[in-house]
Amino acid sequence: MQSILNTIPMKHLIPIFLACLCLTACKTQATESAAENDSWQMTCDTVSLIGQMEVSLQPYFRVYSPSESEGNIYVTVNANTCLSHYGYQMGEDHHFCITTDGQLSKTAKDTKIPREGLIPLAQTKEWDVNYVDVGEWGNYLSFTGKNSEYVFDQPGYLRALFIQDSVFLTVSQSTIARITNPTSGRLMTQPQTGDAWKDEYLYYENGAEGQEVLWTTDAFKIEWGKADTIIHGAFMVDNRLMLAMYINGNTGIYAFDGKDFQLEYDLGALSLQDNYSTLLNQLDHPNSLLMTFTDSNNRQGILHIKGCSIRLIYFRFPDRSLSVTQEDPTIPMIRSMLEQTILTIAQVDSIEQVYGGVSMDEEQYYTLLSDSSYLWRTYSYNDATGIVEDVQIERRNLNYYDFYNKEWPKWQDAFVNAFWDELSPIESSNSNFIAYRSPRFHLRLSKFYYNRMIVYFDK
Repeated sequence: MQSILNTIPMKHLIPIFLACLCLTACKTQATESAAENDSWQMTCDTVSLIGQMEVSLQPYFRVYSPSESEGNIYVTVNANTCLSHYGYQMGEDHHFCITTDGQLSKTAKDTKIPREGLIPLAQTKEWDVNYVDVGEWGNYLSFTGKNSEYVFDQPGYLRALFIQDSVFLTVSQSTIARITNPTSGRLMTQPQTGDAWKDEYLYYENGAEGQEVLWTTDAFKIEWGKADTIIHGAFMVDNRLMLAMYINGNTGIYAFDGKDFQLEYDLGALSLQDNYSTLLNQLDHPNSLLMTFTDSNNRQGILHIKGCSIRLIYFRFPDRSLSVTQEDPTIPMIRSMLEQTILTIAQVDSIEQVYGGVSMDEEQYYTLLSDSSYLWRTYSYNDATGIVEDVQIERRNLNYYDFYNKEWPKWQDAFVNAFWDELSPIESSNSNFIAYRSPRFHLRLSKFYYNRMIVYFDK
């Protein structure tokens, strides 16, 4: 064995070691769960996104919206930069296909997951069945016939719908219910009050009549993150209802007989992420479950259950390197630009590169600083001449929710002090800014946020 290892390059040993750890964990889990039900089998795979994604601006990744098609799994991976500009996070979605044998490739297929509104679920001879999400007003199951519509309340977001002859079995995060007669629901009529949001609320309120509730818990505790029991998804095995449930800190697969739960397989500390893709995929594949997860070591992946076979697909992400500049480049950069008789974007790019600026496009650059803040620069230029007219510089924290830093006033003061000999205060056309004039440029400083300045080049 030692001689074999000696022939393997070191850079290949680390992925092999990680894969062995992953498989060992899976085997241990399977052994511990054998007492629950010997028919369940678990396997682990790892797919690598190294070389598949640009990583220079990506401090973290998120896997979401998996779907099945022709035996393949499609998934979206968001590479979020943590940087924001004008309130928008800077990131990019990448779409991948994973085959049954674990091969990964890029794809243009994008799973469209609706966020709010009417979602068609199924059609029967009598009914068009839709899921209705009206945000804070609630979640409902709608049965629409030729001349009527009946609605049923679905607290905690619907996650599965099974149709057995004329019986509809619904599973939400907080409720399992049976609908044997859609016309026992609330008959809907659209009120005409002239107030759009009030119409929407009145239209769907009190729509819980007519369901046979088999099990329920508090949906509000789920909403507020205080629930000890959550249903994440459901599927069928030999006409038995199986539920992926979080109960008191652990996640497992439970069989439900209409009254009681029986643990079939313990998934341990896996944290499952469910959304509309869980519901939509279940409709096409009632005998399987497909969800994303995060494990106790913060590793992300996909949980795929088909019958009694459980497959965990872990993702290996690229290194998340971020180039950090120790010194604030604002003052020397502006000085270099002012030395140019005519300043063009090409000259801006050359100067930015000297001082460590990273280009987002031909007009925007950023610099990460050692204090966990970053400088964002946006250049404006004359379309006809190509001459740069101004640069807006913003200083922000990497944590988007940290709106203010006590060092930012010092940042503005340092810039003013560096050019003080040539600056004269002038009246600002915008009361939110303090304005100065120099023989070479105009300067505006934000009075309230202290993280913004605009330099107008006087060329």
